[in-house]
Amino acid sequence: MIDVHKLKVFRATIEQGSYVKAASIIGISRSGLSKMVNALQKDLGIDLIYVSGKKVLPTKEGILLYEQSEEIIDNFENKIDLFIGSVSNNENNIKINTTTSYASTWISSKISGFNEKNRGFRFNIFGSDYVPNIEKEGIDVAIRPYIEFQNDLIQKPLQTFDMSLYASEEYITEFGEPKSVEDLKKHKIISFNTKDAKPFEFFNWHLKHLPKNFEPFVKINSGIGILRLVEKGLGIAPISKEGVKLSSNRLVPILPQLKSLPVDIFYIYRNQKVIPEKVKLLYDFLKD
Repeated sequence: MIDVHKLKVFRATIEQGSYVKAASIIGISRSGLSKMVNALQKDLGIDLIYVSGKKVLPTKEGILLYEQSEEIIDNFENKIDLFIGSVSNNENNIKINTTTSYASTWISSKISGFNEKNRGFRFNIFGSDYVPNIEKEGIDVAIRPYIEFQNDLIQKPLQTFDMSLYASEEYITEFGEPKSVEDLKKHKIISFNTKDAKPFEFFNWHLKHLPKNFEPFVKINSGIGILRLVEKGLGIAPISKEGVKLSSNRLVPILPQLKSLPVDIFYIYRNQKVIPEKVKLLYDFLKD
């Protein structure tokens, strides 16, 4: 493998035709330069130069290497610049994973406020209702329910919410309003897709109040999808207070005495020796 520093020394030697002159230009001793050229020849297993009188001249192979060396050095230095740039940019990029409903609602408004206080950051936010692998997916921060079975994660409680049943005014006008738990089985009920529910089974707490063989009118594996279906008057479903506030329609609480158990959302990131400053800054902002 070619050592680029040795290659630069070799180029200078050929261009100057002298160990002494090349050493003076580079700023190292003559013996030091000679050792580096000899080391390059040894690394490649090829004779690159020979001495004729006081001149240092390239062999045929040396000429070929000299002709290609500038491109080799330029390519190497360009790659180093790209690497340094990517590392530098990465320090200012925050990759955030959250649920689809949070990605579409809560987190968007929070990022706006964070950006006003902390300039210079860029964001890559993606919502998913599957459990991500924080390490493999290169995620800086996950904002979602507690993740089980992934070691080396720090998971800090960030927010707690509960859900109640809601319907649109249009739905109530067409189908009436349930007056008791028993009435629910006569209505169009929307649920989270039960096949993919874990760890989102809390979305389906309302199904415990219905017969075991009850079949929901719509199943969808998206929290924001549930909100949109209710807004369109397609049924009754659990929605958080935060979701209701973000709705463009007026939603009516159904059997308000029924509530889900509290749902905890965590701020999750990799346990590293040095926690990135951007991770700390975002947590402090969201927690406040």
